[in-house]
Amino acid sequence: MNTRTTCVCRTARTIALAAALLAAGLSCGKKDPGVFSGKDGSFAVKFPPGWELREHESGVAVIASDTASQSLFRPNAIVATETVPETQGLRAYLNVNMESIKSVLTGFTVMGETETMSGGAHAIRSEYTYTLGPAKIHVTALYVIKGRRAFVLNCSGMDDDYEVLKPVFEGIVSSFVPD
Repeated sequence: MNTRTTCVCRTARTIALAAALLAAGLSCGKKDPGVFSGKDGSFAVKFPPGWELREHESGVAVIASDTASQSLFRPNAIVATETVPETQGLRAYLNVNMESIKSVLTGFTVMGETETMSGGAHAIRSEYTYTLGPAKIHVTALYVIKGRRAFVLNCSGMDDDYEVLKPVFEGIVSSFVPD
């Protein structure tokens, strides 16, 4: 495994771990209804009012979760960033990430992918599902590479709740801007 693959695999596993911690209902942090900017200023994103924010936990830039949710798996959004080689292509980055996620999650199924833009940068939006214990989880993800910085935004919630969560996740994804 080369350095780039190792880095991407570590990011995918970190996101999976952070999602598992959220499922356990762990909670601490601060609430902020406004726009969140990464500590290094590399991105901005708006989370729903009342969502709890935790920075630099479990190896990710920020974890936001709906602490008011009574769902078995709390709706959440996770932003992870990492430095990538200048030659790193977005599609190759996504493919390695998906393979890594597939290797650590049960019942992983890609629902679809679309090319899009985020803050003037090319992006790929992906939807997938997986199982976590008795729960089927639905994820809307956004992958962006801007310069030498890769960003992964994952919005996750119970598949049974997805129709209600979809506009919330759409708002989070559409607000994401890599700087």
